[in-house]
Amino acid sequence: MLLSVYRAAQDRDSVEALARRADEDLPVLAEVALGAPPRAKLMDHLIDPMREQWLPTLGAQDLAEIVNLVQHGLTGDARDEVLRTTQERVDFLRARRRTDNFKAVLRREFIARNKDRRPVLTTSAPQSERDASEWRITGAGATDPREPYPHQREAWSAMDALLDDDASDDRGGLLILPTGAGKTYTMVRWLLQRMSKDADLTVLWIADRQELVEQAAWTFVEVGRSLPLGVERTLRRIHSGANVATTLASEALDIAVVTRQSLRGKFDAGTRKRIQKFVGGRRTIVVIDEAHHAIAPTYAQVLTLLDDLCQPMLVGLTATPWPSGYGGTMELRQRFPRVLAKVDPAELVRSGVLARPVHHSVETAQRVELSDEERTQLGKGDLTADLLRRFDVARRNDLIVETWSNRREEWGKTLVFAVNIAHADHLGRLFEEQGAPTLVVHTRSGRARGEVLDEFREATQPTVLVSVGMLTEGVDLPDARTVFLARPTTSRILLRQMIGRVLRGPRAGGEALAHIVDVRDKWDEDVDVLRPIEIPLGTGQPEPPRGETDGLHRLPRIVDEASGVDVPEDVVARVLRACVERHRGSSTVPMVRSLRLTGFYRLDELSPPVFDHTQRRYEALVESEVAGNHVSVAKAMESFEDLPIPRPLRRDVEAVLDFVRSQGVAPPLEPLQVMVDVRAIAADLADRAMSPLDQHAWLKERFETSLARAVYPSFQAFDEAVHQALFALASPGRIDPEDVRPGSGGEKLVAVAERDLSVLLDRVRTRAQELVADEDPVYRDLLGTRLDIGWTRDVDRTAFARWAPRMAGRRRGEPKIWVSSMLRVDPAQVPDGVLEYLIWHEVVHHLLPGQGHDAGFRRLEALWPESASHDYFLDTLGERFDLTA
Repeated sequence: MLLSVYRAAQDRDSVEALARRADEDLPVLAEVALGAPPRAKLMDHLIDPMREQWLPTLGAQDLAEIVNLVQHGLTGDARDEVLRTTQERVDFLRARRRTDNFKAVLRREFIARNKDRRPVLTTSAPQSERDASEWRITGAGATDPREPYPHQREAWSAMDALLDDDASDDRGGLLILPTGAGKTYTMVRWLLQRMSKDADLTVLWIADRQELVEQAAWTFVEVGRSLPLGVERTLRRIHSGANVATTLASEALDIAVVTRQSLRGKFDAGTRKRIQKFVGGRRTIVVIDEAHHAIAPTYAQVLTLLDDLCQPMLVGLTATPWPSGYGGTMELRQRFPRVLAKVDPAELVRSGVLARPVHHSVETAQRVELSDEERTQLGKGDLTADLLRRFDVARRNDLIVETWSNRREEWGKTLVFAVNIAHADHLGRLFEEQGAPTLVVHTRSGRARGEVLDEFREATQPTVLVSVGMLTEGVDLPDARTVFLARPTTSRILLRQMIGRVLRGPRAGGEALAHIVDVRDKWDEDVDVLRPIEIPLGTGQPEPPRGETDGLHRLPRIVDEASGVDVPEDVVARVLRACVERHRGSSTVPMVRSLRLTGFYRLDELSPPVFDHTQRRYEALVESEVAGNHVSVAKAMESFEDLPIPRPLRRDVEAVLDFVRSQGVAPPLEPLQVMVDVRAIAADLADRAMSPLDQHAWLKERFETSLARAVYPSFQAFDEAVHQALFALASPGRIDPEDVRPGSGGEKLVAVAERDLSVLLDRVRTRAQELVADEDPVYRDLLGTRLDIGWTRDVDRTAFARWAPRMAGRRRGEPKIWVSSMLRVDPAQVPDGVLEYLIWHEVVHHLLPGQGHDAGFRRLEALWPESASHDYFLDTLGERFDLTA
């Protein structure tokens, strides 16, 4: 068959080299040249070898079945001819004409009788249909196309030394490699090489999520093909969607890739026996993906048992080293006393191993309206198929194709991830209509995936490859330069996989830049549909060398004031999300005048920001969880409700709780010192003699180089806030009634146990109906909606009161006024009338949410009788009373 194809291609070198090849090389050569299975378009060259050499090797029954299938497609006497012997059947088939039907039958039967049973990469099947069988890792003698990097060779040498050092008590090591550096491949290749030499070596691979288990398992399958012919090992994936935990007890099992949850729960005698059966006295290597989980109780029990059974070699995989102050550092260092390899992600970019990611955003203006049921579903998993179908719309599709077409030379070879098969087909047709070389691959595309990928690799011009889910794993497309993320997702694993297709740098056969194009729809900010910038890749966006430019415009860096280090862009993105509140079923952006970012929690897939006003609440929540006082996510969110905006996102709080519950320690906090204060910026601006044009340029630079661009939705909003602050500076005798002007007057405020704010709110609402009688009718309607009031949990010394939507529960998004407990004092010190005016100020925020203290706000505020007197009382409260006590 190989000779026939080589001769047809007039490839004399391959014909001559074939005679020198060993028999064991032929299957690999055949797979490369013919395809697996053989490509249909080659049947003109393969039909004769199949008839002359293959058919005579078949048994009588096989030949009879093939003859029967061929005769069904014939007419005349040949259809009814009776063939009794093997030779008659062979001769009959050799005599057939080379019709399309005959070639199709012969190819199909050849494939059916020569299948090599192994797992194949495809899109995820429904849970009830997933494969729960034992996988066989089969060596095919294939050449591994990936040339190892220095950090991978270093890791292999270090792991060899650790495994071979039987005399050492230090049996644990840490592999610290960033995203894109090949943690899984590095580990799997070394494991399989060692297993090919030691038949008794066994592997227990523990990961925290099913997706990571699947990713590791596929890597074993793919890398296993480079093992020598004849080498076979068995593997099982153990999690709720694959094999059950009892299959761990198989004595014939070589590799078990399991989720932490499959070993979780009561560590009973049955679990112990299964692990003991799996090990069976063999040398064992234990791999823990996301290594900090090794201190969790589940891992501690398993590792202690394994230590007693076989003293395994333990390897931890992680993308980042633990920062100082990590709650369980000492215990982790005891588990992993050696660093097997560690590489700086920025160095991998500089050396060309990784491409430098460049983020782009394409705003579709498509509004996504979600039902309550859909919102609930989003909290349980990724976007549903029904929801994804909404994104296959003409306007959005046209925008994607137009964006690519306008800059095709810059985008180069491009991967486009669609929401489903129909969407992929629609996009494919649109790209073709625009004259773009286009390929589409999915489970119903009619072409073998390998054939399509080969065509994409061989393309020499900007080409588009549209897919649904067949390119996220096990695919090597090194010169793909751009990825269009036309499929929204809440899955960090899936988003990493899509982005990872273009992160191969020049040294890895890829490109210097990786363009990541986020097709961004209008979601409510509390819906955690991910932006690519929120995935911490660790590679940053380093500036081009001096004197060089790549022609791209980027926002400047935001720098930590204490260390001079860049604030990670994924942290900035989370700050931006936190500054948007959900109110009355829609998103609103309150005006934030000052904010200090004090750090962020470094978790597996998320970097929740911590502000000076949220840090103590986070610490109290974490301390309570460490002590075993568990609360629901909703209750945890409520603990932040009375704080200033921005407040933590639900996903951030959930991630922190998950970490503490799995590790039993506080999450690592990376300290920062970054702030924005529009009053200080306004004061600085007031001291500068500049033209209006220069002022605009100066403010634009301050916006782009500071946390302001994460706090304000646009430069226009920031500019408006600064000019409001300038107006306040021009009126030195007046500050906002809700703002606390510090003071330490001699008299102390006398707290009282009870002071009913709801009575005061009712009076304000009644009077407000009269005040707005001649105003917009919408105001009167809003005054009739539900509005709660309460005292803050702690004394707030920054604001006397604030208005904010609720953060959790069935009433999430409904507004509430919080009054600082500082003012819960004797009415003789702070009269009811003053509190009513303060409440009116917050009611105006209720009428004009997110508008800030602009002229329209001031006009409504001033409708309250004696507002000037109440302003004076609140402004001078610190002169009469000690507000610092």
